[in-house]
Amino acid sequence: MMRRFLRSAKSCLLPPGLVATSIVNSPHYLGVFNLPDAASAAGFDAPEIYPFRPEDFAGYVHVNTDGPDSAPVQYDSFSTWVFRPKWRVFS
Repeated sequence: MMRRFLRSAKSCLLPPGLVATSIVNSPHYLGVFNLPDAASAAGFDAPEIYPFRPEDFAGYVHVNTDGPDSAPVQYDSFSTWVFRPKWRVFS
């Protein structure tokens, strides 16, 4: 899923654009999304990883697409992954 998302997002970017997504820090999500491999397969540099604290964003609301339980209730560690395309420079 993330490979397709990153490929699609990359096609919409202009330099120096980037893509950022935040996920739950859990072995399940890290394994399912395999973000380093997805980045490489989609033509991005190795992702940068930053802590994500929902309370730092006034008005932030988590939307869970898989049932009524909310990830912020079940988990307390999240990260934002930043993907920068490998821009080809032609001269």
